Amino acid sequence: MGDYYYSEHKRNSLTITPELKGSQGFNQSGSLYMDDNSNNPRITSTPYQSNIQAIPLPDILAVGNNKYSNSSPTSSNTTTTSVAGNIDFNDDDLEMVLQNYLSSETDVDLLTEKLGKQLSTLETEMVVGILDSGLGVNEIISHLGDKDETHLTGVTAWIEYYNKQLQDMKKYIEHIESKNNKMEVVSRNQNSLLKELDSLLKLLTLDDKTIKTLTTPDFSTSSGLENAIAASAQLKKALTTKLKSGMENMVAVKDQRKQFETYKISFSRKVSTLIESIFKVDQSKDYQKVVGEELPEHTGFYHILNSFKPLMHWLKEMDADKYPPLVAIYIKSYRSAYKHENKDFFSALGHSIIKESKDQSDFFSSGKKTVENVITGAPTSTPTKSNVKKRTIDKVFRYCLSCLETSIMAEQKFTMEFFQFHDPPRMPKKKHHHHHHNNTTANTPPTSTNTSPDQISPPPPAAAAPQQEETSPDLALDLILSEMFDGVVPELRDLVEKANDINPFYLLTMLGDTEQYISSHSQLGAEHSSFIIKILSEVQKTMKSLFNKFIDVQVEAIKATQSSLKRCGVLSHFKHFPIFVKELEKYRSKNEEESITSLINSSYYKIVVNLYGWLDSLVEKLPSDQKYRFISKLENYYFLTVKLEELNIECLLQYREQSLTRYKENLDVYTNYLIGLKFQPLMDFYSKMDELLLTLPPSDIQFQQSHSKQQYKKMVEKFKTENIEKGLLKALSNIYKNITKDSSLINVVWGHLEDVFIERYDHFQDITQQCYQQTIPVNSDQIRGLFTNILKKNPNKTK
Repeated sequence: MGDYYYSEHKRNSLTITPELKGSQGFNQSGSLYMDDNSNNPRITSTPYQSNIQAIPLPDILAVGNNKYSNSSPTSSNTTTTSVAGNIDFNDDDLEMVLQNYLSSETDVDLLTEKLGKQLSTLETEMVVGILDSGLGVNEIISHLGDKDETHLTGVTAWIEYYNKQLQDMKKYIEHIESKNNKMEVVSRNQNSLLKELDSLLKLLTLDDKTIKTLTTPDFSTSSGLENAIAASAQLKKALTTKLKSGMENMVAVKDQRKQFETYKISFSRKVSTLIESIFKVDQSKDYQKVVGEELPEHTGFYHILNSFKPLMHWLKEMDADKYPPLVAIYIKSYRSAYKHENKDFFSALGHSIIKESKDQSDFFSSGKKTVENVITGAPTSTPTKSNVKKRTIDKVFRYCLSCLETSIMAEQKFTMEFFQFHDPPRMPKKKHHHHHHNNTTANTPPTSTNTSPDQISPPPPAAAAPQQEETSPDLALDLILSEMFDGVVPELRDLVEKANDINPFYLLTMLGDTEQYISSHSQLGAEHSSFIIKILSEVQKTMKSLFNKFIDVQVEAIKATQSSLKRCGVLSHFKHFPIFVKELEKYRSKNEEESITSLINSSYYKIVVNLYGWLDSLVEKLPSDQKYRFISKLENYYFLTVKLEELNIECLLQYREQSLTRYKENLDVYTNYLIGLKFQPLMDFYSKMDELLLTLPPSDIQFQQSHSKQQYKKMVEKFKTENIEKGLLKALSNIYKNITKDSSLINVVWGHLEDVFIERYDHFQDITQQCYQQTIPVNSDQIRGLFTNILKKNPNKTK
């Protein structure tokens, strides 16, 4: 067992080390360490340097130190001797053993071996002796336990003392930190307040030069004008800058701003007077008389006013009451000059219009013109010696729109920048309307047995043009442009009316041009102009109204025409319709604007429906048994079907199909009429036989009185080859008599007659074989030969 060692140093720190294996103890800071070469536990003490004020140690620690200091360092040896006292072995005995071995043994290896065995035996006996002495062991263990408890109590007291000192120091440090934080917040707030006060002072302070400029501005020189603009900006900043909460209620701030208000009132009055005087100055030198066909530019006038634009903007924001009167003065000052310019411009354009005949588009009225004149439709001009470039009125209108757009956009751009207007203030809204065709009575054909008003569907109406909102925060912009270009809409309408008088189809070209301008200006951006859209929309209304009136005139002319249907051939209105379509299609826009397409399609609808209604009304006046009821329809509907197919226009396809249906219906009626001229008994005989076969078997037909074999033989004898040929000659003669000469319809009717007659004749052959077990002497091939030979031999055949 190892011994305990201890040492006492200055009263500072005490470290207790029990017996441990290996090297342990405390380092210089008081930690535990042990020496590797020794198994002896040690008690070490190291100086402890502290920055805390020294205070007396607890009593338990002082007693522990005194107790250990009174112990003898040699007590451990004594203890060791007492523990092993029962073993009677000392140094003299060892010396004696060594001498005996040395004297008896000369071999070193044997001596070493014997000594090792002897030492091992001694160690074993010593351990056994210690274990047998139980009382001594228990005493040592008890002594060690008392010492450990004493030292543990001392260490615990020291740790509690040290923790208390640390807590006191922590509270003191937290107190210091809290004071420092409060001082930092106060310092930061004071710096921020100082900066705000400095900024407020700079904002609410105007230098002497600025005050002098505001009170006595000099607008006559460029430098004085620049100083006035700069001073107005500083005054605006001082009055409009939003202060932080509470500062606006400061007495000093209120007083200073009251003073600034007096500067503002005085300066705004001077600015208003300045702008008003500039507007009232005679600006006639800035306008040029219209030379040729160009509207004058106003760049010089715009340049002068733009010099005062910042002051105008300042006045609008700082003293809005003085702003509207200036707008009114601007309008009053320059409206007259614009009006004269526009009037001169349109007057110059009027002299460049080619003079054309005014009846070339009179398609359906009972005029003196011929169809050939309508087809050519070439403009006739009167030779003049003037050097002015001559153009058709639609091209003059197109050029006029180009010049007006340039002039309006220049004025709009200046007005928006100078007066700070916006166009548009918000997106325009589309208003939805239920559209109905004009002149409903003209669109609805008279009812007849062959016509239903629902058979032809009207074209869809055109979409409503986008309209500007009625309420706008910048109505002044529209007011200025409307006043400056007050005479433009009437002048454009006058051009439209002249075009309508010359050729109503020009309206379609002009409508397409206006539609393109409206479409381009409907896109919001730098080139947007709600005013251009507004005036062109007004002009478009006039165009559409005039063109609809033109169509209505044509409809009324069709309805008012009275014509005989006896051998009438193709009626004049049916002949003119394809010409009308060809001419109208020349003016259809390549861009397929919806408004133009809808206008053209609705025009076709009106004309076609009323053509049908007009022919039906003429037919209704004839007796019910009159052959010309169906002959007139056949020829006119056939003509219309062929012409519409040749035109091959998509929007007319439904009218072609309707005409084809009507033509086929009347062709069947006319074919039956031709067959009935000479072959009615034959048709009646076999028609009755078909009725009998519905209730009787074929073998019983010959026993019926009306269809006995005798009656059958009479019928066959009556319709021999020569009689059939005479009947066909009679039918062909009737065709030549009632159908227009050289018309392809003659061959069509004759071919259809052949097909129908042979089809029926084949049927007659079939039921004859079933009922009489006989065949008709004249077969179908012979009849086909008759049709071919008759058409060739007839002297009235078509070329």
